[in-house]
Amino acid sequence: MHNNDSNWHSFVQSPHTVAPSEDTQWDDTADVVIVGFGGAGATAAVEARQQGLSVTLLDRFEGGGATVLSGGVIYAGGGTRQQLEAGVEDSADDMFTYLQTETQGCVSDELLREFCDTSAENMDWLESIGLQFPSTRAPTKTSYPMNPYYLYFSGNEGNPANKAIAKPAERGHRHQSKGQAGYEMFTQLKAAALSAGAKLTPQTQVQRLLVNEDGKVIGVEARRMKDGMGARIHGAIMRQMNKHNAMGIGLMHSLQGFLEKLERNNSYTYRVKANKGVILAAGGYINNPGMTKHYIPKYEGTTRLGAIGCDGSGIRLGQSVGGDTG
Repeated sequence: MHNNDSNWHSFVQSPHTVAPSEDTQWDDTADVVIVGFGGAGATAAVEARQQGLSVTLLDRFEGGGATVLSGGVIYAGGGTRQQLEAGVEDSADDMFTYLQTETQGCVSDELLREFCDTSAENMDWLESIGLQFPSTRAPTKTSYPMNPYYLYFSGNEGNPANKAIAKPAERGHRHQSKGQAGYEMFTQLKAAALSAGAKLTPQTQVQRLLVNEDGKVIGVEARRMKDGMGARIHGAIMRQMNKHNAMGIGLMHSLQGFLEKLERNNSYTYRVKANKGVILAAGGYINNPGMTKHYIPKYEGTTRLGAIGCDGSGIRLGQSVGGDTG
């Protein structure tokens, strides 16, 4: 798909080829440029810094994405520390068999197998950077456990059909918090990324990738909000839109046009060079009405579970340079 396609539904533009003779003005340079500062962007930033790479994080708003609005739950198994402490018996094989049935082919067996095999290790890594997942086991099946419970059945492992093929085990790991844990979980992720030395540039909307003559991605071009009243209003609207979007209120759509106008009239071109590569971590497209109508029309009009920044731009940026989707 190309940005000239009638179903593109995105502000993302075609990549710009930077010729060797072109005198490009770079506003910033880093080994790794990460587009999107939610849970995925934050963990990618920490990992890159642990490998000794300089990191610049770009976010259309102020960071957090859908992670802030989530329950702060990590699905993990195969013998996590929490499972072992709670006396829950689990294996990567049982986890794989159950998830293979649930996903029904929408995730490749290879990727699913890797997810299951590295699940406990990934939980250890998250805890190593400051996140907290207690091992207190919920006594009954629940959609979301409240204190003091943190380990629970977050899936349908206990259904008779699933029990017949794989031993059920609690695999929902809730981050420690007084209530909805997504905000606290991202707060810890953000602190880990910034304390590791990653640089955050908020209110910066990446609009296209920059490539060399061989087609290799060498940076990004964005629109960055100018300091001033426009940027302050932009930030305030973002926080309100996310708050009401999480409650299923349609305020977001009535303010969308005004938000985009603010971005157009109070921003300037901002280019960042990536010495090693660009990581796209900008989330899904649930808050892009055009993409939603095109790809999942039967869900049009339902509650949109996601942040205002889930506009599909990360997907379109990848596709703009030939990236494939599943």
